[in-house]
Amino acid sequence: MQKIIKINDLYINLTYQFNEYFKDTFLKYEVNEYPQDIINMTVLVKNEIVLSFEDKKIFRNNNQIIYETSHDKYIVTYLNDFSEIKHVIHYSLDYKNIEIILNNKIGNKLSEYEYVLTGMMFLELAVHNNYLPLHASAFSVGKYTILLSAPSGIGKSTQTRFFKETYKDIILINEDKPLLKLIDGHFYVVGTPWSGKDVINSNVIKKVDGIFFLNQADELNIVSLSEHDKIRHIFKNIQRPVYQDLVEPLTKMINLLINSVNISMFNCINDKESAQFLYNYLEVIDENKV
Repeated sequence: MQKIIKINDLYINLTYQFNEYFKDTFLKYEVNEYPQDIINMTVLVKNEIVLSFEDKKIFRNNNQIIYETSHDKYIVTYLNDFSEIKHVIHYSLDYKNIEIILNNKIGNKLSEYEYVLTGMMFLELAVHNNYLPLHASAFSVGKYTILLSAPSGIGKSTQTRFFKETYKDIILINEDKPLLKLIDGHFYVVGTPWSGKDVINSNVIKKVDGIFFLNQADELNIVSLSEHDKIRHIFKNIQRPVYQDLVEPLTKMINLLINSVNISMFNCINDKESAQFLYNYLEVIDENKV
């Protein structure tokens, strides 16, 4: 199967093998355009993966071996005993051509691996193109667009559900890994097809009104963060690039973000009152701008 999808200014020519995660979600992003700077991402499934590498720099990381040349890279993941290749990611340094090869022996998890690995490489190429992926639930409610960020298990989905139950005009932009992009001096959140195991997303772009790092507490309140704490929380919740050459643009984006967007700690409770409290806080901030 093959689709051309457009995510803000990124065009991707995606060839994939399974519909389980992609069947409906691509409909929101599919276009008929084929620009010259399109990114090609292809997924293949083979009964056996055989590779030969000569005169390449080699790095080893657990059950992965990374092969690097002057123009492309390979991430080769082996079975635990290194007896066979499990999957391979091969891509050019400009991220214009990405190939993912899956071993058929992965079996009934092939579709899951396809979704996870294409998502991982999409976030890598997004960083390369000056996007900042943040582990967060992003949504618009009323005239406000916010991101609730925290490590898994803290309660992003629960707090998002409280907003869904309280406010009927909510638009879920991305429930797992939204992209942030600086456009004309303001940060916007961008919906993408890769949005966690539930694949909940919308093809919209909204100006960000606030980013709130969640903390489960006994009482509701919003806590201001120092610049150091903002950076610390962001680094805990961003998509960290595989290669060091993406660290510099990522760091630059983070510095711009903390100086442009309201970033705070939200001490929340396990009740719908949390949603009302945060919405009221946004209204007060909005009124004080006038």
